[in-house]
Amino acid sequence: MEENTFHSPSWNARRLAWAIALLTLGLYLFTTRGVRVADNYIHADVAIGIIERGSVALGFEGDEEERCSIAARGPDGRYYSSLWPGLEIAALPLVAAGSLVARLTGADERSPTLAELFQRTFFADRRPDSIRRFRQINRDPRMVGFSLVSPLCGAAVVLLFVLIAAGMGLGQRASVVAAAGLAAASPLFTFSGTGWTQPLACLCICWSFFALLRFCRAPGLLRAALCGAGLAAACLTRVDQFPLCLPFFAAVVVGAARHRSWPSGVLHGVVFGAPVLAALIGAFVWNWIRFGHLLGPACAFQTHGWSFAFFFEGFFGQLVSLDAGLLLYAPVLVLVPFGLRRLHRCVSLPAMVALSVFLFQWLMYSFWWAWNSKMCYGPRLLVQSMPFLFLFVAAFLDRAGRKGMVTALVLIGLGFLMQLPGALLSPLKLPHVFHDQAWDTVSWFVGWAVLFKGAYAVEGTSWMGDVIECLSGRVPFFLATSMASFIGAWLVWRRRR
Repeated sequence: MEENTFHSPSWNARRLAWAIALLTLGLYLFTTRGVRVADNYIHADVAIGIIERGSVALGFEGDEEERCSIAARGPDGRYYSSLWPGLEIAALPLVAAGSLVARLTGADERSPTLAELFQRTFFADRRPDSIRRFRQINRDPRMVGFSLVSPLCGAAVVLLFVLIAAGMGLGQRASVVAAAGLAAASPLFTFSGTGWTQPLACLCICWSFFALLRFCRAPGLLRAALCGAGLAAACLTRVDQFPLCLPFFAAVVVGAARHRSWPSGVLHGVVFGAPVLAALIGAFVWNWIRFGHLLGPACAFQTHGWSFAFFFEGFFGQLVSLDAGLLLYAPVLVLVPFGLRRLHRCVSLPAMVALSVFLFQWLMYSFWWAWNSKMCYGPRLLVQSMPFLFLFVAAFLDRAGRKGMVTALVLIGLGFLMQLPGALLSPLKLPHVFHDQAWDTVSWFVGWAVLFKGAYAVEGTSWMGDVIECLSGRVPFFLATSMASFIGAWLVWRRRR
């Protein structure tokens, strides 16, 4: 393969990508838990407020003592989200559809209202009543719409992954196996069934990388702008994605300079940075609307949580710790070093960008006090790095023999077992079994203990009932769309053959 080439995926490769993405969507819909934690409620309520109330203010009140990291009081006395607006914006079409269904079915007039349920759950201690409120909340049509965002984003990440791998010239077998690992044996599986921001941010970065690959093949101002737009969307979703603009900016400048000249590279870099700058300005405007000043509340950046004191623990803990070690929760990634050289030979500049996405995330969160994601299952903070690391796995498998392929399949199987508790159980459920404990002990051990022990201390529940409740949240719509996705994948695959 020639240096820095990117080939447009063939028609068969695109069909394969869609078939795998539909299978993934079916899996994520089948295991989605809806929203479970306060951050999810905040994002959903802002989206509902924009659609129904014409306001970005929250429909329920915050807490003066601690909730500044999630919600803060504005100058008008109302409470606003201190989170960044990307997820709310992405959810608007689906929430609008859910709002229409709610009006037609009368769900918006039921008592208690969704805002009242948010209020109770937001301040509730971890007790059995909270689980019953989860069920009420997640069956509301507006929340069903919001809960679709993460599964759709996760499936779209897998779709782009297969297209990127095919465009890089990696073999079909290697791409399929690596895509299976990404979809079912990585943290993307766990967090694509929730309302966290990671799947959407991951999709935005993947889109930017896909645009970068096309840009490296044939630089153009439009492709530079599309690459920047993906990063801008990621930054609006999570403020901590801004550092990733640096390697992408450098790749755009160097890529254009190689084909043309350095002044052209600088021009393309400026075009790339324009959407990112627009996103930053948009964030300032967003803060002005909510809090009356450009920077928003200091706690929105949670600057108190970054320190050199956490670095060594976070640096090694994110890789090998029992509660959030990436190599434990996605063991197939031990093959990444063996694929580095292969992918670098094929497409050196994009390969360096792919590696830098992981390195930037890894190093950045090593300074963060909650580097192990605390109450979340496994390494949530590294979800955005997953498709880029699995590209190196695919590169290894592209030249691997039978032993290498068998090794990868075994590791993917182990990874699936490691992800399964996180995909089936809510992070807020475990304290009902192991009091005063959350996922910040040993996630996989506690999770499998819950599954094997049978039930947790909630009156009127059982092990089978709890697992069924987690599978699609007992929401018939999720079950129906999951089955439809599986059927769609089979039809696409059949036509391909």
